[in-house]
Amino acid sequence: LKKSDAPLFHALRAMALLRLGRGADAMVAASGARQGLKAPIDDALCRALSLFYKEAGDLPSLVAVCEAAFAARPDSETDGVQLFYAHVRAADLPKQQLLALKLQRQFPEHARDYVLWAVASIALQARAGGPADRDTALKQVKLARMMMLKSGGPKTFAELELAVALHEIESDRSAPD
Repeated sequence: LKKSDAPLFHALRAMALLRLGRGADAMVAASGARQGLKAPIDDALCRALSLFYKEAGDLPSLVAVCEAAFAARPDSETDGVQLFYAHVRAADLPKQQLLALKLQRQFPEHARDYVLWAVASIALQARAGGPADRDTALKQVKLARMMMLKSGGPKTFAELELAVALHEIESDRSAPD
């Protein structure tokens, strides 16, 4: 088994090496496992590599694995959600927003949830902008507020908190320096 060429073997070996403190060897084993990320995507391999990259803190590789899985299976809501979570971990707010809107269109049975994910991503982008981005931030907040209202308005406490956060961002951005 030590000479196995199975990508899943390499992924599990990478995880073991990482936990033994052999990070460089673990990355080599993981790169061998990534060679197996070809269509059709193996669920076990994808999960093992995702766990490895999360634990290793290699967020760009985590995103790449999740992107490969979702690209290979675009009808898989689970793969889309995992890709969204990878973008969250990587703090890539624009990609979070775009993917949430794509999921909303592609999976209408959970459309409201995905719209709210997009609204939260927009709010975080507006909050993170500097003083030069004031006009852009105000436009983003208005867009987010409109999206929230179009989806039925806040219905839970968390959604109400998001609506209040949008109002606070708008107030902060509208105030003169």
